[in-house]
Amino acid sequence: MREIQIRGHAVGSAQQFLISRPEEFHSLVISDSDCRFPDGIQGLSRDILHLAFDDLCFPTSGYRLPNLAAIQKGIAWAAGREKLLIACHAGISRSAAFAYVIGCTDRSPEEALKLIDPLQHRPNDLVVSLGAKALRNSGS
Repeated sequence: MREIQIRGHAVGSAQQFLISRPEEFHSLVISDSDCRFPDGIQGLSRDILHLAFDDLCFPTSGYRLPNLAAIQKGIAWAAGREKLLIACHAGISRSAAFAYVIGCTDRSPEEALKLIDPLQHRPNDLVVSLGAKALRNSGS
């Protein structure tokens, strides 16, 4: 079973984790749609997928919702990568949701839930819903 870590890039926990284990992890980085790629991750990751969407579940003017194409892209990119760092702004919502969805590709949903700390994480409902749809469509 692959190792999946959940962290936040704006709070520095992603960078601190990568410093402790440089070039060991592939990083899926989610930023807000109006933000540039976060500093301190580029040179420390084996490779990176950067997705940009806001932490929302309903359409809101001026913001970008997660969409099925982005979720499918993240799932496809993660395939075959054994050590994943998944980081969003605070490491609470989008990254936790993506970790759960990707976790469901190589373990049961019950086992994937163990990636989530209920005291720390609040997975984005739309990312989870789109992930379930993507996984059903792919047969995973």
